[in-house]
Amino acid sequence: MEQNKMPIKLDAVKIENFKAIKEATIPLSTGLTVLVGQNSSGKSSALQAIHWACRCVANPKVVRNQSRSISAHDFDFNPTIQIRTVGNNQELRQGRGENPEVSVKVTFSHSTNDGQQENLESIVKISQGNNEAVKVDLSNDSIDADFYTILSDQNSPFSSYIPGLAGVPLAEEKRSRLPILKQAASGDANTVLRNILLLIKDDPRDDVSIEKLSELCSKVLGAIKIKVEFDEIRHSEINAKIQTSSMAEDYWTPLEMAGTGVLQCIQIFAYIILYRPQLLLIDEPDAHLHPDRQENLILALAEVVNEYEMSVVLTTHSPNVVRAMPISAQIVWMNEGVVHEEDGDNIRQRMGWGILDKKIILITEDGKPAELKSILKQWPQLERAVSVWPVSGSKSLPTLSACESLLNMTCMPHIVLHRDGDFMTPKERAELKKKYDHANVTLWITDDTDIESLFLNPERIARIYEIEIEEVNRLYEEIFNENAIDFEDKFVGKRQDIAEDRRIYQKRDDATKAATAKQEIPLGEGGLGRVLGKDFSKKLKEKLAQQKKDASIIFSIHDNENNIGLSLQHILNAALAH
Repeated sequence: MEQNKMPIKLDAVKIENFKAIKEATIPLSTGLTVLVGQNSSGKSSALQAIHWACRCVANPKVVRNQSRSISAHDFDFNPTIQIRTVGNNQELRQGRGENPEVSVKVTFSHSTNDGQQENLESIVKISQGNNEAVKVDLSNDSIDADFYTILSDQNSPFSSYIPGLAGVPLAEEKRSRLPILKQAASGDANTVLRNILLLIKDDPRDDVSIEKLSELCSKVLGAIKIKVEFDEIRHSEINAKIQTSSMAEDYWTPLEMAGTGVLQCIQIFAYIILYRPQLLLIDEPDAHLHPDRQENLILALAEVVNEYEMSVVLTTHSPNVVRAMPISAQIVWMNEGVVHEEDGDNIRQRMGWGILDKKIILITEDGKPAELKSILKQWPQLERAVSVWPVSGSKSLPTLSACESLLNMTCMPHIVLHRDGDFMTPKERAELKKKYDHANVTLWITDDTDIESLFLNPERIARIYEIEIEEVNRLYEEIFNENAIDFEDKFVGKRQDIAEDRRIYQKRDDATKAATAKQEIPLGEGGLGRVLGKDFSKKLKEKLAQQKKDASIIFSIHDNENNIGLSLQHILNAALAH
């Protein structure tokens, strides 16, 4: 498909003083960005502010390096008829005397796709003008020249906005192209959806067709065909119909009889095919779709953004939408008009999601799983798919029967259990894994003794502290020599626990003796296979602190680290692919 590469890359949008938003900076992906939050969190306000700023610049009366007051009726999109009321708990006003101007400000952070120009900013200020006019201020080089050229293109709208669909009219007369474009830009494309379909049908471009639209919609809705007809001589209204796989071969139903979710899906892909916006803003596209179709929509959009080289920003309440997001997607958590840069757990709880947006429950024996969560941060796609569920100790890990019940209760696809190695021999590890032989349940046992040991590879310690490997080896030797008796006592104690674990041995006397086990357990990197990582790390931190080094960073993930706990990564990837 011939497609002009998007000349600019939007990195973020900062919105100030608009409806629910006092100030919020929204990071954007080059593909999909999803805004997540409760009602009145500012999600819809963000979409409207972005689109309003774009459409203000697109108005032919708005000129770069000037401030213009223009009648609200001359704009194809306004968030409300009473423009002065869109401020965040304050009305917009002009600046007079000691009273400063109160305006909406939208700042686009962007760069060029060729990487030649980065960290560019373009600011659009909108306030109340004289006689209920809209004042758009682009003075003082506030907007980049190239960005202005793109936004002001009358024939190719930079942004398109799709609010929640309220259905389509029972009939539509054929309109000319310009009124259709203005209606679509206003966010009311549902009122001209048949006209848009007719434009697609009559478009001379090879990659714009009703068949292409049907193909994209079928990825979400299942097999669906769309038909649109209009004859200048015989018809006064456009005739649009759809056919689904459940219908008889010769039966077509009128477009207005389709469900709201079907109509919105058609509208989304019709926009993309016909107008090719560089930025598509969709408000809650999941609202009228079954959960399975919600995930299908995200998968289809992920393909489309690559094919058409565009960005999509959408809002959602749905955990299914978040669960389906690809690794490249940007997920932005919002609450009370503010962007939260946390992992979203608190907001997820307030929204009542629990683990509904996850694909894997990872049940860990660690009551405080900070190190496990740190490992997951290496792989964002896996981290997004996993819900960590801590319990207190290995004896609290659920049995296979309990896991099966949990799978049935939660409808989760997979459960992974984390168990520390704790000086188990290879044979004991294999025996324990047999107890969890299930297609949807996997037991992960740490490669060495525990989670902490995975962070203590001598070469890693040398790298993150920028010291010679010989110095690290010297520190390790000191720690082993100074704590030999304590480490040995811990080893024997853990071996006694294993002997009493009925998941491994039916009788205590059947257990492998400690001396024999020590010979069978691999020594591991730096000798860590035969010492508890949590104990060793405490001693190592003391040594590092004596050298005035920050001991707290041992369990943090550093730049380009992605190989800690690779056996867990393999298990999680296999669970997702199952």
